[in-house]
Amino acid sequence: MSYIGAQPADAPSLSHQTFYGFKYNPATGSLVVDVIDDDTKVIKLPDPNILDMEDYTDYFWSQDGVSYGWGNNGHIKVIYP
Repeated sequence: MSYIGAQPADAPSLSHQTFYGFKYNPATGSLVVDVIDDDTKVIKLPDPNILDMEDYTDYFWSQDGVSYGWGNNGHIKVIYP
């Protein structure tokens, strides 16, 4: 699990952070980015022993908001504040 805090010495406290989860469907090429910053949705983390197409391919929490854009090579990139 990645952690991006405001300061390097910050201790992770997931209750005050935004969750960013990526779901990728290799059959269709579809990418879904879930951004959850409240308690309206349950976050189900993947079980490494069970392969499920509904699981997050990757995820992280961040205290600071991030946005996404397209890089020069056509890949999605994260833009940090």
